[in-house]
Amino acid sequence: MTYWLGLICFLLGARFIYSGLQYRQRVIAEHDAKAAAGEPVPALNNEMQIMTSGCAPVFMFGMMLIALVLAALALVIDKRGVLSIFDILGFLFFVAAYLFSMVLRTTATLARIQGSSE
Repeated sequence: MTYWLGLICFLLGARFIYSGLQYRQRVIAEHDAKAAAGEPVPALNNEMQIMTSGCAPVFMFGMMLIALVLAALALVIDKRGVLSIFDILGFLFFVAAYLFSMVLRTTATLARIQGSSE
């Protein structure tokens, strides 16, 4: 029973990775369909350019740093053994999977737009 939190975090992390990969495949398929039909692909707005170029790496570094600090605090402070190592690793996997999904979503959108402008 003590590993439920870690298991749930691993499952949610796997879901984030799956949804990021699905989004990327869908964006590529939509781009290829529009290119084959000769339709113009909409331009990338400024908010997405700012997010992919500057804000995303800072946000990802901050999120991973916070997750590592929380995991270290959980290891040090948890004297009763409420959280297991599996739970803490599950939490770290969840955060890493979320950030990986975010990278897939922003780079897929950016690559689609840059590919259409060439």
